[in-house]
Amino acid sequence: MDKVEALKAWSLMREAKNWLIATHFNPDGDALGSVNTFLELAAAMNKPVMAYCASAPDDKFGFLSRINQLANKITKEQFDEFDLIITVDCATASRSKLKEWLFSRSANQIVIEFDHHERQEDYADISFKESGAAATVEIIYNFLLANDWPINAEMAKSILTGLLTDTGNFLYSNTNDKIAKIAAKMMLIGARLPKIVRQTVTNKNLAVMHLWGLVLSRLKINYEYLVAIATVKQKELSEFGLGVDDLTGLTGLMSGLQGVNGSLLLIETENGQIKGSLRSHLTNIDMSELANFLGGGGHRQAAGFCVNGSLVEGGGQVIVS
Repeated sequence: MDKVEALKAWSLMREAKNWLIATHFNPDGDALGSVNTFLELAAAMNKPVMAYCASAPDDKFGFLSRINQLANKITKEQFDEFDLIITVDCATASRSKLKEWLFSRSANQIVIEFDHHERQEDYADISFKESGAAATVEIIYNFLLANDWPINAEMAKSILTGLLTDTGNFLYSNTNDKIAKIAAKMMLIGARLPKIVRQTVTNKNLAVMHLWGLVLSRLKINYEYLVAIATVKQKELSEFGLGVDDLTGLTGLMSGLQGVNGSLLLIETENGQIKGSLRSHLTNIDMSELANFLGGGGHRQAAGFCVNGSLVEGGGQVIVS
């Protein structure tokens, strides 16, 4: 991390009267861990703050200390009141659902970006965008370290949550010695690894397990590209009383199937869209290329997209109509 840029950003954060923290819709553990870390920092610095996400987080992340402060609605009048805007884990401005406002913001509104996706557009005044980082919380950890800010137990829990969820519980290829060392430090500060794993991975109820079983029972393999493909219809989610977030982790499980290069899970959402989730354990496979082509984004081993339509199955094929 550029020390000069880190000190400059820190100075702007200290001078700002109030902060807006924003992350992407359908937030994952890295996004929420990043938001919670900055909410903890704002509280410690006595900064008035608002955290915004266009969609509500999954209840399983309720163990994060301040995540209940996250609002999923914001007005233009509210947006205009903030002199410092911190975006976290947003590959593009549109992922925050604030793109128009971010690009038309007033001259006295400073935007600082923290993100680990490939650079696609420039909208921030200061950008800490490192595609080589395993998670956005890794970048935030280095930022706090560069500015000699003490990490408390709640920050440590948030950082470890982001690391765990974005490395597939340290199983993905983006896990390295740096990640292991940061995780160890967070545990020494007070983050509890078993508790976070229970909250984010192993707390599946009977309905979730039944739905996963149904989805896996009709899994297909595209033998041309060696991709495992499964689908979930909106009516099935409704029948089981579940939501899209209850399918978190299923794509990673599918990508571990012997003999495949990766996996694709297609989920019908209640707003007439299909959410696609792509995973691969192979370092020579770039799932983000397909996701970017379809208007989404992500990383080589983990990417996603949304398209309008519904799922139709016929003749052994999955068709988006």
